[in-house]
Amino acid sequence: DFIRLIELDKVLKPGTVKSMMRVSPPGTPVRISLGGEGGASVTIRYGFGYELLQFDNSKEILAVKDGVIPGFASWYVYFPGKKLAVAASTNNEKATLPLLLMIRELASSL
Repeated sequence: DFIRLIELDKVLKPGTVKSMMRVSPPGTPVRISLGGEGGASVTIRYGFGYELLQFDNSKEILAVKDGVIPGFASWYVYFPGKKLAVAASTNNEKATLPLLLMIRELASSL
């Protein structure tokens, strides 16, 4: 079901998906350091129904949903520039950021 969300523009009124990708005020961006070499970081803002994520070395804004419960972590990441959606989960709640980085690496190879 999450993957089918990339076709929302066929289900919703024109422009609705674009409005989902706009930052909703009020809100202060949250910046998260990903650590490692180069000290990469990501900025998260809230959109309309999604969190909007932007890596510091990219202009592309990704629509994401994440979830963490004891023992599990998951991500749904939509790459609008590629019309690509990836849903992934892990059985390790501490692997949230590594899972996101793995999704990004996978998508960049496509």
